[in-house]
Amino acid sequence: MKIFSLLLFLSLSLMAEKTEWFVGLEGGTAGVKYAENVNDIDRKFGLQYGLKVGLVNELSRIYIGYSQSDNNSNKNSSSQSGYLSLEGVGEEFQVFSKSTAKVFLGVHLGGNSATLQGEQKDAFIGGVQIGLIFLLPANFEIETAYRHQWTYNDTLTNFNTVNPYLALNYKF
Repeated sequence: MKIFSLLLFLSLSLMAEKTEWFVGLEGGTAGVKYAENVNDIDRKFGLQYGLKVGLVNELSRIYIGYSQSDNNSNKNSSSQSGYLSLEGVGEEFQVFSKSTAKVFLGVHLGGNSATLQGEQKDAFIGGVQIGLIFLLPANFEIETAYRHQWTYNDTLTNFNTVNPYLALNYKF
């Protein structure tokens, strides 16, 4: 129940304070582990890229995102995800002489459509992420983060993904 109270507080804080729109491009790797193949204990890695757009203020961000990952196994697979993400953002701290950063922690929910060996499978996704936002001049930010997603559908073709990524965001 505490997590829902925190999420409600973060989303309401976006409406209460001065907010800005932002758009971001991200890229990284996605390491996928498939539950349907119990003999396959290793993660399969492939390229992941995405786009996000949303609102940001001093304490939180809320955005919708889309990501795609390709060739993340020898099964000729790909995956597309659409999600809603809510993040709490910490206070600025100094990294280098004039460079500052913020820590963030977030959750996201959405849907995933994966193609495994030519067969399409749809699932719900949920996940968590943590990272750093480096503030740059001219309203740009560099985001470096780690995201973990879990998928679920009723045919026991679940998989989970680890996703370290970098993003370039611009605030309007």
